[in-house]
Amino acid sequence: MRLDPLFTDHMVLEAHKPIRIFGAGSGHVRVRIEGDTAEADAPGPDWCVTLPARSPGGPYAVEIDLSGQKISLQDVYVGDVYLLAGQSNMQFKLSESSCPRDAWRDRPLLRAFSLSRPEPGEPFTPEDGWQVCARDNAGGISAIGYHLGELCEGGRAVGIIQCYQGASIIESWLPQSLADQPEFAVPIEDKHIDHTWPDYGVFNRSGYLYDHMFMKLPPLSIGAVVWYQGESDTTPAEARIYDKELSALIARWRDDLHDPFLPFVIVQIADYDQRNDEGWRALQAAQKKAAASIPGAYLAVSRDVCESDRIHPPTKQRLSRRIADILKSLRGCP
Repeated sequence: MRLDPLFTDHMVLEAHKPIRIFGAGSGHVRVRIEGDTAEADAPGPDWCVTLPARSPGGPYAVEIDLSGQKISLQDVYVGDVYLLAGQSNMQFKLSESSCPRDAWRDRPLLRAFSLSRPEPGEPFTPEDGWQVCARDNAGGISAIGYHLGELCEGGRAVGIIQCYQGASIIESWLPQSLADQPEFAVPIEDKHIDHTWPDYGVFNRSGYLYDHMFMKLPPLSIGAVVWYQGESDTTPAEARIYDKELSALIARWRDDLHDPFLPFVIVQIADYDQRNDEGWRALQAAQKKAAASIPGAYLAVSRDVCESDRIHPPTKQRLSRRIADILKSLRGCP
């Protein structure tokens, strides 16, 4: 039996939702978190035990017995877990941003876990486990993730799961069976160049990032998804169906995560001076339409708080504050 790679020292578990601990193999599993215990006989190939929801707190030790193999996870907190998903503006690191290095801080209650990207060069991998944010590693964290932790902390732990791939198209984040439905069909000549760019051929295929990144997470409980994607779908033809594709994605991710009311914060792509055209504006409108029509979806407008002279605006603090205000309102914080 083995424990899923998501579960390491320093991790953050979502507060006020069922705590699911899972892995692979068959046998008897027993999990204990400070007075709460769950166990099960697992026939394989996978196992999952569920402990009751807890209020924010920690640090805790999580004791796991896998048919006699004992594992102890240390410095585990219960707090707010946010899935940061999308493409390059979510991937954009603190070290690339306008936030000066002397402003970076040790943030012991901010922890980050990075899923494996198809491209090399990500500072952290799943093998590194959950990283406690410190001045010497903060530069490798998503700039939005760092600032969200800074703004959302409020005395409780914040865990960010980094699930992004620059230049990714929305079809890659959908299951192939959904992405290839006739209602989402667009002639290849009417699609953004990122769909066919040779360097992106590995991951910009229907269902690829859904299978190889997102599906590494279920059935983990999370608090909300922050979705920042769309620049690679900015043709008029793609924009006409984007809100429907995003609706299908949200419904499927909620189903996979066993959370029908999971909040989604949709970050509207920023203005970009070189693409002040019909397709770009139509994609922004489609994101606004999706947020207005999907229950539990919220729009974070970026156009008035980000630079428009480059596709990767380096200032992320003000946009992060806007996202954080939405997240804090969802948990009833001022």
